[in-house]
Amino acid sequence: MPLLKLIAFTWIGRVTAGLVVIGVVGATIVAPRLTQAAPPALRTATVAKGNVTQTVRVSGSISASALVKAAFRPSGRLAEILVKVGDSVAAGTPLARLETTDLVTAVKQAEANLLSAQAKHDATVQGASAEDLALARNSLQSSTLTYEQSKKNAQTDQTNAQTALDKARRSLADAKTTTATDVATALANLNKTKTGYATARTTFSSLTSGVGGDLRSYTAALATMRAQIATAISNINVVAASGGAAGITSAKTSLYGADLSLSTAQTNVSMLDSAVAEWTAAVAAVVSAANAFDSAVAASTDTSSIAARYQTAQTSYTLASSRLTSAIDVVAASVSAASTSVSSAWSSLNSDLNRDNSNLAIVRADVTVLQRSLTDESQRSSSVKTKVTQATAAMGTLTDAVNGSIEKAQQAYAAAQSKAQATLQSAEDTLASAEQAHALAQDKASSTLASSEIALSNARESYSKATATPKSTDIALVLASLQLAQIALDKAKTDLDNAALRAPAAGVISTLTNQVGEAPANPFAVIAVTGTLTLDGTIGEAEVAKVKVGQVATLAVDAVGSGTRLTGRVTSIDPVATLQQGVPVYGIDITIDRPDPAVRPGMTGSATVIIQSKQGVLTVPNSALRTVGGRRTVQVLQNGQPVDGGEVVFGIANDTVTEVVSGLQEGQTVVLPQPRTTTAGQLPPGGAVFRGPAGVPGQAVPIGR
Repeated sequence: MPLLKLIAFTWIGRVTAGLVVIGVVGATIVAPRLTQAAPPALRTATVAKGNVTQTVRVSGSISASALVKAAFRPSGRLAEILVKVGDSVAAGTPLARLETTDLVTAVKQAEANLLSAQAKHDATVQGASAEDLALARNSLQSSTLTYEQSKKNAQTDQTNAQTALDKARRSLADAKTTTATDVATALANLNKTKTGYATARTTFSSLTSGVGGDLRSYTAALATMRAQIATAISNINVVAASGGAAGITSAKTSLYGADLSLSTAQTNVSMLDSAVAEWTAAVAAVVSAANAFDSAVAASTDTSSIAARYQTAQTSYTLASSRLTSAIDVVAASVSAASTSVSSAWSSLNSDLNRDNSNLAIVRADVTVLQRSLTDESQRSSSVKTKVTQATAAMGTLTDAVNGSIEKAQQAYAAAQSKAQATLQSAEDTLASAEQAHALAQDKASSTLASSEIALSNARESYSKATATPKSTDIALVLASLQLAQIALDKAKTDLDNAALRAPAAGVISTLTNQVGEAPANPFAVIAVTGTLTLDGTIGEAEVAKVKVGQVATLAVDAVGSGTRLTGRVTSIDPVATLQQGVPVYGIDITIDRPDPAVRPGMTGSATVIIQSKQGVLTVPNSALRTVGGRRTVQVLQNGQPVDGGEVVFGIANDTVTEVVSGLQEGQTVVLPQPRTTTAGQLPPGGAVFRGPAGVPGQAVPIGR
């Protein structure tokens, strides 16, 4: 009671009671809330003015803006090459020289021709001089003497006719020697034909004798390879039982497929055996017919019936060879299919997942042996087919002989003998003609005298012309000849000047096509014009709509170091895309404004094309943008709480920030998304959980504003 009175009626008691009540209420209401974790701090950013530059990156290689070809105008051979590939040259720099001996000679010849034309022109214009008259007079006198001389020549003609007669007699003697040689050559050809036939018979027998044994080895190997497949499958089963490996089921399936293909090959062996038997019988028929032919030739009897028999044997051999080859191909196709299946098994055993799996070593060894066996089998079938083909080719010589090549050679020998007789007859006829020509020499003498009289008459006419006044047509002709001679001289001098080839433009020598002593090609040299360099690259279809010709770009060339920065402009964009590995790309050229001397064509580089650039505009971080109901907006901080920013219009953007056209004010605070967490517990105060490699939790890091 005293205590209750103290509490109820004194101010000290009342204060104490109040404190007790507050403590109880606090423990009941406030304490649970204090035990809850504080909400994570918001990540924010401020809307601020800044610069936004939108770019497109292009990679490619440096190339010259143009290639200029340099070629010699005159022809000739190279005497000297003054540059080498890679040299820098200025316009007009000598590149090479031709040998000038012929060109100098041509100039001298043209000069002589010009002097001759000038002299003839002057003589025609001036008319006949006293010397010309004297020459014409002398020509007349000479013609008179010639006429007299013709009389003497008549005797000479008779002497020449006698010489021709003697020559015809010698030709007859030479014909006898030549025809004897021709007959001997025909006989040698006959012997050669017979020898070729004998060699073909030997070759045919040698090739056909080994085919049967080779095919027996070929078919016997099929069972061996199937046993090898069984061993490989057994070893795969062992590996699979011990833990297996990725892709081993695929390898096993491929081996079963190979075994099935070899089983099919064995099924077709009976067809191959039947074809071999038929082919062997056909070979025997060909040999029998050839033996009969040999006997008939040795006995000099008619071979026509044997030729028909041989033709039948040849036809049977051709059909049998075709069937044998087809049968080999049928079995070989199954072997090839087995080889493909084994290759698939090998790929499975050596995939990225199985390459380092040592458990598969024995299986890989089995498959390697099997692959080698399949390769040997394929080579063996190819060898048999080659023998059959070569035997068929050798039989062609046999066929030629049976069908008449030996008989034709014999006929040629007989023809050579007949020709010898005809040639001798022709030589005898020529001799008779020579005797007739000798008789005609007398008539020719008379004709020669008549010609001399005509020449004398012409000389008299020329003398008359020499004393006459020159005609205008004659003057025009000699003037034209003089002008043509001057043109020829000018061309010869130009060719001599062009013997030294000079660079048509400044640049770098990229190609030289010839060596000293050779006739230069057209062009002899190619010059890369390096005064203007271009970066050739490609861009994707997403960027091509943004890039325009004339846009500014900055360039960097790897080979000259990161410190070298160049500027340029977009000068060309392909109008049509090309496919690179199935992806459409567009070619783009960026021309460098001022090339650095260290930058050379062929170097790799990159360019950053400036699409748009705005200065002093409102910006927000790209991470602040979010899409709500199909529109882009941001959250802003209002009274400490994130709220929807409403209608915001955005402009251009780069990799970090986006332009704000309207809807936000400078200084406003926008909310950034919280970092993602993967733990169920609470984050550390003011921080986020960082996940390390393989999902291992890392150290908590603070989230700044």
